[in-house]
Amino acid sequence: MTDPRETRERKCKVLHPTMPDAIRCAERNLGIAPGQKLQPYWGTTSQNAGMIVGWQVSPRKRWRLDYDASPGGKGPHINEENFDNPPHLAKTAHLIARPAISGELQVILQQKKWTSAGSVEK
Repeated sequence: MTDPRETRERKCKVLHPTMPDAIRCAERNLGIAPGQKLQPYWGTTSQNAGMIVGWQVSPRKRWRLDYDASPGGKGPHINEENFDNPPHLAKTAHLIARPAISGELQVILQQKKWTSAGSVEK
């Protein structure tokens, strides 16, 4: 049985055609204005430590690029996290239509692109 206080992820109602479209949707939901300066959000797992995996307004409001390779999984997607919201509204997954190249490769390439630019503000 799951803990009712556990933060659950909900899915955005839109299947986004591209990664940039999913990012724009997450940023709108987080109240991020176009052109607003964001800080890099660095990976915290053994697979992405030392890589920029997303961007944040603050430690409580951010989005990050993720990949779920499990059978029937989400594939490439954007995780929107707003911990100022109630727990049941704090996390949203923005699914991305299956890309022409491997979803996992798409995620890795994008994270490397962000990281190679250094910790420059977005």
